[in-house]
Amino acid sequence: MEHEDFRKLVQQQWKNNQGQNIWEQWSENYNNSKSQVSEWSKKTFKKADSEITSLKNRVQDLSNSRHSIQNQKEIDECKKKIEDLWKQEEMFWKSRARIKWLKEGERNSKFFHAVTLQRRAQNRITRIKNADENWIDQEEEILKCFQEYFQNLFTSAGNRNLTNAIEVITPLVSTTMNNELIKNVSMQEVEAAVFGLGASKAPGPDGLNGNFYQKNWEGLKDGILELVKDFFSNAKIPKEINSTYISLIPKVPEAESITQFRPISCCNFIYKVIAKILTNRLQPIMNCLVSENQSAFVAGRQIQDNIVMAHEAFHFILNHYTEASGQMINTMKSGIVFSKGRDFIKRHSAWQVGNGENINMWFDRWLCSNEKIWPLNNVQLDLKVKNLLKDGERKWDEEKIRHLVDLNTARYILATQINETGPDKVIWPYAIDGNYSVKSGYHCAIKDCLSQEEGTSRSREQDSKLWNSIWKAKVQPKVRNFIWKLCKNAIPVRDNLARRKMKVDNQCPICLKKIETTEHCFIFCEKAKAIWFGSLFQWANPNEANLPIADWIEDRILFLSNATEDAERFCAYFFNLLWALWKSRNEFCFKGNKEDPINILARAEVLTNEFLACHNANSNRDSNSSVTDINSDVWSPPSVGVVKINVDAAMEIDKCRGALSVVVRDHKGEVLTGSVKRFPCVSVLQAEGLAVKEAVMMCSALDIKEAIIESDCKLVVDFCNDRYKSWQLETILEGTNELLRSNNGIKVNWISRKKNMVADFWAREAIKNTLCCTWVWCPPVRLRALLLKDKYPKLF
Repeated sequence: MEHEDFRKLVQQQWKNNQGQNIWEQWSENYNNSKSQVSEWSKKTFKKADSEITSLKNRVQDLSNSRHSIQNQKEIDECKKKIEDLWKQEEMFWKSRARIKWLKEGERNSKFFHAVTLQRRAQNRITRIKNADENWIDQEEEILKCFQEYFQNLFTSAGNRNLTNAIEVITPLVSTTMNNELIKNVSMQEVEAAVFGLGASKAPGPDGLNGNFYQKNWEGLKDGILELVKDFFSNAKIPKEINSTYISLIPKVPEAESITQFRPISCCNFIYKVIAKILTNRLQPIMNCLVSENQSAFVAGRQIQDNIVMAHEAFHFILNHYTEASGQMINTMKSGIVFSKGRDFIKRHSAWQVGNGENINMWFDRWLCSNEKIWPLNNVQLDLKVKNLLKDGERKWDEEKIRHLVDLNTARYILATQINETGPDKVIWPYAIDGNYSVKSGYHCAIKDCLSQEEGTSRSREQDSKLWNSIWKAKVQPKVRNFIWKLCKNAIPVRDNLARRKMKVDNQCPICLKKIETTEHCFIFCEKAKAIWFGSLFQWANPNEANLPIADWIEDRILFLSNATEDAERFCAYFFNLLWALWKSRNEFCFKGNKEDPINILARAEVLTNEFLACHNANSNRDSNSSVTDINSDVWSPPSVGVVKINVDAAMEIDKCRGALSVVVRDHKGEVLTGSVKRFPCVSVLQAEGLAVKEAVMMCSALDIKEAIIESDCKLVVDFCNDRYKSWQLETILEGTNELLRSNNGIKVNWISRKKNMVADFWAREAIKNTLCCTWVWCPPVRLRALLLKDKYPKLF
């Protein structure tokens, strides 16, 4: 599907014939396309193994011949063809193996091929026990046995009459909800469903998975929309579209009987799209349909709530029993244990500010910085947070605050958000939704243990920067692991082996002059020096300060980050050089092959280029498959009668200050109005949330009924659409979400940063306080250029 001719071929075969039944037309297009693509594939993609071998032999012949510019050019072309064929084979076997946790790019073709064969062997049913507990191994008998079992299982007996059962149930779906569920399907809904489904999931009987539809979206989208609309109008799906493959998944490692298999339906992708749209429409009202007593299976609810309720119910029953019977607990014969976890949770939990009546200003944790305020001299120790609020309002009284605390603490207080409607609330600040989880508690406890060790913050902070640089490097995972081991001096050089009481000669096997320490092997050995001088860095003496290996690597990373524009690439090249050095050393130690330094340098460069090219390809593939940004990076105007509101935010973290911008435009791209605002702030998420809140408040103030609010912060957009929970955003946007639910004409969508350049520019200018008061109707030159680019994209 990555081939440039594939989409053209599909578009040629996919025709829209007016007057023909939409489902028949779809089946006809599908059959034509499938046969043509199959023939094209056989001609275009021949068996790669023989071609790769032939190209390798050609490269070897050219390398052994006399060097010339023409020969080198042909070698490069052959290598490029080999790379393309490897990529083709790798992606083919990856799709067969359906492994999600590995990305293409590390020559995993052999692994994917092995996984595919292993899956086939594991999934094959060679024998089974029938109803009489007798083994059968004939394929026809096994098939008949499964068929009879599932026919009996899914065949209903007796008449059904649900009238008496449902007539006493109170309808929960209101007219407004029902109108939302059955309204006309939009292209945006279909697009969200198509790209929200897994691209590489197992296909149904039609043989087409999500990847086919996502790659050819532009050519297929109109036909898919018509199919979905037809279903919502007539509530019918043709039999061939509704047919499925039944896959039997073993419930246990070695399944013996039919009951130990779980049937899974592999549906056609069009069926999945319709089901996904129905699911997306039902999701916002699930809280209204499912009883609060059912704590699981609904976003935002936890099954622990039911456990606590059951626990308290048992306590209530037992207390009543003891009062009635007089059989009280004998404390002399009973024991009690208090868990250490209670003190831990109490120590690390925090308050979310509401009315401020329950929070002690000095001794409770309630600041956005998650720290306590230390009391100054001559202060009232029982002061509550409510004393810092304006009288009768839930807003900070800046004058009172600055009178009580220093300037830095005052900034944090003013940046702490206040819940405008709810009371004070205890939260667990280390979890996204504010609820305690074992995982977040574990990480918090580990952090406590590390902070209590000797040599605390500074050295640990430096280590953290080094580890982050390693784990985020754009190199293969095995190289990252190697660099980490290198920094820990956990590489089996001869000096390390000798110190572990192994009987080895600790002399360097390369130069035979010095003890082979980690520093000598990778920095001071004559061969290592030649590598560093011959590299792109041209380091004649890379370790003048004679630093230990970990400090030297950290120093080199810092040097590359500050001295080069393409720091990411040079850091990857540096790591790959260390890896190539180690591989070359092992090749000599274990096989006796002495490698030319030029080949080592070339290998490091190839590793760097290959991984970065693959990483960029994966990034492009991911961005191409995103839901709302698949067409281009151009801002699109709204339809007539609807306004589009773009919002963004900027931050000055060191000053605890943020700024937001709101831009309102019509269907012609003309600016109707706008707003910028500066405010105390401590996080980008907080600033982005306030930007969306400002846009919704503007809609309410200007009585705007139909609007599309666009933000480039996906977390905020997901929160507004009930797809994400966050205690930080809950404080800011709780009232805003209520307004959005009451006004169905206002939608909040996500867009890429490139489509949001106007709002981004305004926010950055607002944080610097450089916008003049006439910026809406007389924008500065740079802003005017961005507005014109959005309005007339074809001219730029």
